[in-house]
Amino acid sequence: MSDHADRLNTWHLELAILADAIGHVLTGIEEPEGLSATAYVLRTRLADLVAACPFPEALP
Repeated sequence: MSDHADRLNTWHLELAILADAIGHVLTGIEEPEGLSATAYVLRTRLADLVAACPFPEALP
């Protein structure tokens, strides 16, 4: 597999894990403080994943 395909596969896996975690949060965590902290971490990680997307840049 090419380096780009490996990076894209890794990015996709991390995004899927994040989606599962967000689903878990949305179904509810018993502790409100934990929910708030977890939601913050998930939002931050999602922003990082989007910023680090390994798709090639658009051609001019």
